[in-house]
Amino acid sequence: MTTRSTTGAQMTRDVVSRLDAPAQADAGRGPRSSRPSKVFQSPGKRHGAALGCVGLALAVVGCSGSVVNTPGAVITTTSAVPDGRGFVATPLTATSAAPTRVLADPAPPTAGVPADNIDSLLLSPAQASAVAKTTLGHEELMKTPMPAASLADHANCAVLIHLNDQTFGQDYTAFRLSRLTDGGDDSTRYLFQTVATYRDAPTATRTFQAAFNSTLPSCDGVAGKDQEEKFESTFEVEAVTEDSAKWISTPLVGGKSIGFDCAYEARVQDNVLFGVRFCQPGEGGSAAATAMAELISGTVSGIAGH
Repeated sequence: MTTRSTTGAQMTRDVVSRLDAPAQADAGRGPRSSRPSKVFQSPGKRHGAALGCVGLALAVVGCSGSVVNTPGAVITTTSAVPDGRGFVATPLTATSAAPTRVLADPAPPTAGVPADNIDSLLLSPAQASAVAKTTLGHEELMKTPMPAASLADHANCAVLIHLNDQTFGQDYTAFRLSRLTDGGDDSTRYLFQTVATYRDAPTATRTFQAAFNSTLPSCDGVAGKDQEEKFESTFEVEAVTEDSAKWISTPLVGGKSIGFDCAYEARVQDNVLFGVRFCQPGEGGSAAATAMAELISGTVSGIAGH
């Protein structure tokens, strides 16, 4: 990689512009505090930084009732055999009790966010700015995912660079990528929001778990470089569970950090797969990324009706 003598801000812009080049092409317009048990997790190894969701369960109750006798039917038997004194026995009458029929509860409707509501899942510049504590604007939108980055010997870590077309697969019903910055050519903070809706929750969950699987913790501490050597970064994987993932990427120039980190959080909730990437100078972006993910999660819950 060829490096040039330049200022920290220029180096930041150069690195981020390379990261964001695909996102700027073809641009177009357009809480849950509990967590389930983690399936796989790798402790974060962040030095000096504290690194900081709902799976849909469909319960269908069904039971079938059966009626053996007609309710209220009278069963009568008569004995015509006289007793020893010449009397005829009194007819015996028995009434069957009506059986109790238990009706099955109707199956609950499948909750979900309609594809037409996808734009409402994105944080507005005002919402994002309040969390980031800086003014974010200059929004750009894409309606299709970016292609995956190539990391040569660490191909399984490519999703940690950015959520891409392999992350979202082919089954999404709507997709949005929003890019916000804190100002033109002198931007030092970037927010990427990526959301996709699917036809149902199982499809979204299956897609998420295919991309965020048990191989990702092995990317913790890896220094990845693309085949063209235009990009280099180290990854710190905090946790990967069945419905969420958190990690940090630190871009490198000449093998050294320029003090610019990107904090990521990705989740699957109901029929939505979404992710947040917040890049800024220094550390502390992880808390902001989590707060933004919580806001999106709340919107998903509100639209899905639970």
